[in-house]
Amino acid sequence: MQFLLETDFDVQIMTMILNIQTNEDPLILDNAESASISEMISYLSTRYNTEEIFAATGDDRHRLIVMYLVDMVIYHTGARNIPKQNIELRGIRYEAAINWLNKVNKGLLNPDLPKLTDENGNTKTTFRWGSQPLRSR
Repeated sequence: MQFLLETDFDVQIMTMILNIQTNEDPLILDNAESASISEMISYLSTRYNTEEIFAATGDDRHRLIVMYLVDMVIYHTGARNIPKQNIELRGIRYEAAINWLNKVNKGLLNPDLPKLTDENGNTKTTFRWGSQPLRSR
């Protein structure tokens, strides 16, 4: 695994069940983590320094990022072969992760994550320009 630790999964899934989902193949877990990180980056990269976020180790990792990433990885590995009721629960948790990422992306939530900066170290911001359509008289 790249960012997650084996112990990160302990709160959300029993090791035995995770091993069944992955057929004890670490490559399956690595691929699911890579895909999930890529998915998270697609939401976070417009406002946050994702290289710094995912380079963090141990206790320096943002706990919500870890929690939601674990949810996404479990969802992707479990979609392969677990019973319907577990898929529904994992789907709910996956959707919660995506909803959180959407809110962060839109600026509705502002987690304590490293901001995206330019070459001078200034925080990059996103501005939207536009106006309402002209009303005809």
